[in-house]
Amino acid sequence: MKNRTFIFILLFSFSTEINAQQTNDLFFYIPDNEAMSYYLHLHSYLKSLEQNEDDYQTLLSLLDNYLGQNSLQSLFFESFLRYTKNKNIQNEVLDYLSKNNINTNFSNNLRKLYASDPITTKRRSDGLEILRYSYNDSEFDENINLFHFREVGLFDNEIGMLLFNNDWNTLSFDNPINENIEWFFIACGGQTNALTISFRKYSNITEDETESIYYASAYTQKYQENWKVTTLPLEGVLNRAGADSVTIAYGLGPDAYVNIIETGTFNAYLYNKKNNMMYEISYFMNFSPININYSERNRMFNLLLFQLLFVFIN
Repeated sequence: MKNRTFIFILLFSFSTEINAQQTNDLFFYIPDNEAMSYYLHLHSYLKSLEQNEDDYQTLLSLLDNYLGQNSLQSLFFESFLRYTKNKNIQNEVLDYLSKNNINTNFSNNLRKLYASDPITTKRRSDGLEILRYSYNDSEFDENINLFHFREVGLFDNEIGMLLFNNDWNTLSFDNPINENIEWFFIACGGQTNALTISFRKYSNITEDETESIYYASAYTQKYQENWKVTTLPLEGVLNRAGADSVTIAYGLGPDAYVNIIETGTFNAYLYNKKNNMMYEISYFMNFSPININYSERNRMFNLLLFQLLFVFIN
């Protein structure tokens, strides 16, 4: 336990020193390898805590240091608090919020989440029973997990990524327009909050041709000036990306057909010059106003923006 406490003291000191760029209410930076190591330690610790390990003093320290902060660790810790089903942890958190008189959008949403009733529904596509939560039959949570993750391989293990564990529904397509594009996507949630991740592999593509993909009309028409594209320096965790270039693109805005629904798209493009190959990972998430987390959607969007960094070519 002493070693774990020491790890989190280091985490606290690191989290106060961040050079973050902030646009559209989102912040972003490239963690170095040390910060990534701390992130994985945080994940390991919280998984242990979820399994009834009795270390609530460290939990209280995390609450003191991470709530509402602009760091990857903070976003991830908040995601854990939204997702945990451990009643002991929930009670400790509620007690902390009450004792410290914390009444923010995030804290109020947690109170609703922890007081919500589980309900099940069958997914139309495959008949799988899906768990969701209802607060007073007026606000809902779709039980999308943005905490537990694992490393997976894609396209015959040509690339890898950290993927959140969910009851994913998988669909694949034979592209009728371009035989040089392989494409499939996975989806979870629905109703008041859905998450889709699409995966594309572009073969025989030159570097000059990638620009038109970054600025595809599907994105620029939907998000207009809010569609941001940037090529990242291959530093920090991106030293291990295995790509000649890593470009990200993202946008926030209302749904094109139902404008009270808010959406976010977050794309990563990894290009390999030697093989004239590019891989695209695209997260899309939407929120209805009757979702419990609607007011804090940008924090969840922000975590997906950081997830773009955790993709690599093998």
